[in-house]
Amino acid sequence: MAGISVASSNNLLAALLTATAYTGPATLYLSLHTNDPGVTGANELTGGSYARQTIAFNIPVSQVTNNSGPVAFLSLPAASVAYVGLWTASTGGSFLWGGQLTVSVTTVSGSSIQFTTNSITAKIS
Repeated sequence: MAGISVASSNNLLAALLTATAYTGPATLYLSLHTNDPGVTGANELTGGSYARQTIAFNIPVSQVTNNSGPVAFLSLPAASVAYVGLWTASTGGSFLWGGQLTVSVTTVSGSSIQFTTNSITAKIS
């Protein structure tokens, strides 16, 4: 069960409880995962022309936010994609958060996955 990373949890707690300033990354990157990324970003898709894609979010309301624009992954390898993740960089970087797709997506070599605006939800409860 994916969730918020240890680093993200620590940053939020420090900002909320110790008045430690925290500025999130200027750009976020969405990743695809074949299995639960846990709190480290494990099981990221590889192969084909797969690359993390930039993603932006709306201002949260009632502890929920959604992606503010479409995100497309093109020319993917054959795989079963079950999770997404958020990173601070297009390669490497820090894993911030992960979540399970409502329905897993099976791709064939060269196919694409596209997420429409508001289809990716991040929630804290």
